[in-house]
Amino acid sequence: MSEDNLVFSVAFAFIDDDVSPNIGTKDRIATYMRSLCVSLASVRKFYPEHPIRVFSNSPVPQEFMSVLDGLNIENRIIEFNHRAPAGMLDRFQSCLFTLDVIGNLETDKCHILLDPDMVMVRELPVQIAESTKVSALPIGYDLDAHCNGLSIRQQIAWQSAHGVSKPQGKHYGGEFYVVPGNVVAELTSRLEQAWEYSLADFAAGEQYCHTEEHLMNHAFNYAEISDASQIVARIWTTFNFRRIPANYQELNLWHLPAEKSDGFARLFKLINDPRSWFWQSSPDEYRNRMAKSMNLSQSDLVFRLIKIVRKVRERL
Repeated sequence: MSEDNLVFSVAFAFIDDDVSPNIGTKDRIATYMRSLCVSLASVRKFYPEHPIRVFSNSPVPQEFMSVLDGLNIENRIIEFNHRAPAGMLDRFQSCLFTLDVIGNLETDKCHILLDPDMVMVRELPVQIAESTKVSALPIGYDLDAHCNGLSIRQQIAWQSAHGVSKPQGKHYGGEFYVVPGNVVAELTSRLEQAWEYSLADFAAGEQYCHTEEHLMNHAFNYAEISDASQIVARIWTTFNFRRIPANYQELNLWHLPAEKSDGFARLFKLINDPRSWFWQSSPDEYRNRMAKSMNLSQSDLVFRLIKIVRKVRERL
């Protein structure tokens, strides 16, 4: 499969009253939409001709769709069939929409599924388009660390209870998946199976899967998985928890969950200006400016002072 078959997609389900702990602003949808637009603009910078899609269960608001139209990004609307029943999830309800998206992927393409709070800073390795394996990011949690409702140890026990003889024992994040067309059917089938198991366990008052990550981790027991940790990293930039990998400048994608209300919001203005550094800078300058915009390159002291000043300004 050639690089021409790459398709980039973001899944976003519009759900009233969904809870997103990494967003501090009241206007949740607008915050996510600004972030999504910046994320996909960064992909368009490196892939000017490739298909880019936003999968959603209702149309993207016109204010943001006009931005996406300008970037030649398609809004593909599909049904949200994997909604959690009442009481099953207390946050991240929209994450299960990923299951619907995977079930709608073409089998003759190589699909790159991204979270809406990521930025691309390099083209992906050419081997991605040629791979027949799923690629995902392992998160280095301890066995008993809380992973949105299930620890790795609990996931292993849940998978074992549902027929997995040797659970793979890793927690893969949901921010980045490479799904080659040859695995779409099998992956969809395994996810449906895991979803049915989880619904039954919830109804019975047993342990169940809380996010798409848990369901994907179950399905990954039946597939070959390529480690994406040399391509993407989850980077935290909160006031109390700042974790930036030493090799972040060498990666292709940065996942920045804590920057939706800050870095992404400021970059949203730039993506609408074709003369801005976002579009005009050299690769090295682009990465350096992106790092500064996303609060990665400052010292810890300067970073915290910047955060304090911005918080004060928000309250004025």
